Amino acid sequence: MGATNFERYAFGKTLEEAYRRAYEEAEDFTGIIDGESGDLNSKPGCIEVAVPEGVTPARYLRWIEKADQAFTGYGISQKQKDKLLGSIPDRHQARVFTYANYYADTSAKALAIKMTGRKAQEFRRGTVYAGKPGNVYVFIGCARC
Repeated sequence: MGATNFERYAFGKTLEEAYRRAYEEAEDFTGIIDGESGDLNSKPGCIEVAVPEGVTPARYLRWIEKADQAFTGYGISQKQKDKLLGSIPDRHQARVFTYANYYADTSAKALAIKMTGRKAQEFRRGTVYAGKPGNVYVFIGCARC
């Protein structure tokens, strides 16, 4: 048994609708309905990340991923870990570190971030949802496989 990180984008008028779409897409992609797929469908649900005002969702996502890499990064030096963690502003570290712990926990819920800006526009352009009302979410985490 192992684990792998996943990142799955989905569209929905609500978080719940986007989660359902992403979950079904993960089932279709992995071919695993019930079990350890290494994807969103291995997780017991999701929690929405509260992105602080003045920070873009894409930047907050990168901070969570950097913290996870520093905490779980086997084979990287302490200097590299310090550099990763040092790139996260002090005032945001406590919450980012909490989210990074959720991210790394294979039995915890996935994290959901409502995306805006370029990342959301890129996703919409590549789907049938271009021009439709709703939100783009990215679901991230580490899942058993």
